[in-house]
Amino acid sequence: MFKMYIDRFVNILVKSGKCKEEDKAIVKYGLIVFCEILINVLTTIVIGLIFNMFYESIIFLCGFSFLRSYTGGYHAEKGYICYIFSTVILILALVVNKLILDIIYIEFVLSILLIISVVIILLYAPVDNKNKVLDEDEKIYFKKRIRLNLIVEIFLIIALFLLNYIYLSSILVISIFIISILVVLGKVL
Repeated sequence: MFKMYIDRFVNILVKSGKCKEEDKAIVKYGLIVFCEILINVLTTIVIGLIFNMFYESIIFLCGFSFLRSYTGGYHAEKGYICYIFSTVILILALVVNKLILDIIYIEFVLSILLIISVVIILLYAPVDNKNKVLDEDEKIYFKKRIRLNLIVEIFLIIALFLLNYIYLSSILVISIFIISILVVLGKVL
């Protein structure tokens, strides 16, 4: 739907001389990606507010996006399916986060979940797909980025935990766990 409006907007830019005809496809692609990101961020904020878990939803989105862009894995065929799937994942992550905080040995459970997830990601990621086939140089680069991003996220999880923000550290663990599932699905499907 919004792609039609972007087409019109880009045509206006070309007619007004603010965009060259040969740059039209690049500008259109950039605007589409920008709109998709904006819609996802706004959806995350709204869901976070509805669930009274604003910070958890933002931390989830940041942690998830920070790592997911390099791991690859399962990707939906259509944009709207991806949006629905992402929204459902966010809601499930928030619900699970609320539920697991009542577990007696939460530190142990989160540690095991994190270890399993990190091992899966390190063993199998990056996973390419038909929309993004990676050559060997890209795979090496992505593996380095995955390791770096995992180290950053693990340190953040530990810091949040030590500062007694368990609800924020747990949502990061959940985001890494979900990514590990998507990596496995990307390998299998």
